[in-house]
Amino acid sequence: MKVQKQVRWQPIVLIGGVFVLYLLSVRTVTPPEGWATDFDAAVAEARETDRLLLLAFNMNGCMPCSMMDKLVLPEPHVEAALASFVPVRVDIDRQLDVARRFNVYATPTYAIVDADGNLLRRCSGFQPVEEFLAFLDYASGSATAEAQ
Repeated sequence: MKVQKQVRWQPIVLIGGVFVLYLLSVRTVTPPEGWATDFDAAVAEARETDRLLLLAFNMNGCMPCSMMDKLVLPEPHVEAALASFVPVRVDIDRQLDVARRFNVYATPTYAIVDADGNLLRRCSGFQPVEEFLAFLDYASGSATAEAQ
């Protein structure tokens, strides 16, 4: 009588899942359309247009950053709210000086900054649409909002 070997799929599925997460994490995060990547140029634009800056601190391989890019930022209400800001994508691997200036050590972090570089408000981590809209509304409605 032959004894049939039982194949154990759990380790194979686990290894496959880890490999997929690795592939997702090494791809380059591209900024959404209309977002600046040059901090100094964005500050100049904010001064010229009398708008606040929205700094989005990101890095390659950041899954919550990718989720914000796919699930939150393209929402019509969010896009409409972003029109009152000069949005800037800051890659903390390439613009470490900007990240240090605003004490950013985790991604994603979003910071509302005035044209003089004063931090008004910030939030970190994945934000559902409603919470992100509340963050944008609070900061844009009050130039004296305290930094969190």
